[in-house]
Amino acid sequence: MQFNPEMYPVNDFKFVASSSLGIIAREYEVTQLVQLLQTMSPESPMYPLLIESIVDNMNLSNREEIIAGLRQANQPNPEAQQQQMQVAQLQMAKEQAILDYTNAQTAEVMSRIEQNKVETQLLPVDSETKRYAAVMKGMGQDPTEQEFQRRAQIAELALKQRELETKEDIVEMQMRGKNGSN
Repeated sequence: MQFNPEMYPVNDFKFVASSSLGIIAREYEVTQLVQLLQTMSPESPMYPLLIESIVDNMNLSNREEIIAGLRQANQPNPEAQQQQMQVAQLQMAKEQAILDYTNAQTAEVMSRIEQNKVETQLLPVDSETKRYAAVMKGMGQDPTEQEFQRRAQIAELALKQRELETKEDIVEMQMRGKNGSN
C-alpha cells in the first residue's frame, strides 16, 4: 500500500474475522445440541429452547426470521389454554364427586355398624322380655290384659257406687216431699 497507492487506495475497511476453528466449534456445538434434542420428548418445555439454540448457532441468512417464527409458534393458544383449564376443572369435579360418594358409602357402613352394635346390645333385653311374656302367658293372662281387667272392675264399681248415691238422693227427695206435704 505504501509503495503503490493507486492500486491500494486508503479507505476505512471493516473486517469480519472468521477462522476455521470457530466454524468447527459451531458445528460441534450444533451436533451436541441435536444429540441432546434426540434424548428428550417433544412435549418437554426445553425442546423449543434447544431448537432455537440450534438455529441460532447455524450460519443461515434468515436465522432471525426462523427464530421469530419458532418463538411465535411456542406462544400458548388462549383457546387451548381455556380448554385445558376446563378439562382440569372437570377432572377435579369428577375426583371430588368420587370422594364424596366414597365418604357417603363409608358413613352408611359406619351407621350400619352402629345399628348392629345397638341391636346386639338390645338382644338380651328383647329375649328377657319375650321370656317374661311367655311366663305370663303360661300363668293364663297377659299382664296388660290383667291390668285392663282390674281397671275395668274399678270403673264398674265406681259407676255402681254413683248409681246408688243417685238413688239415695232420689229417695231422700221423695221422703222430704212426703214429710213436707204431711
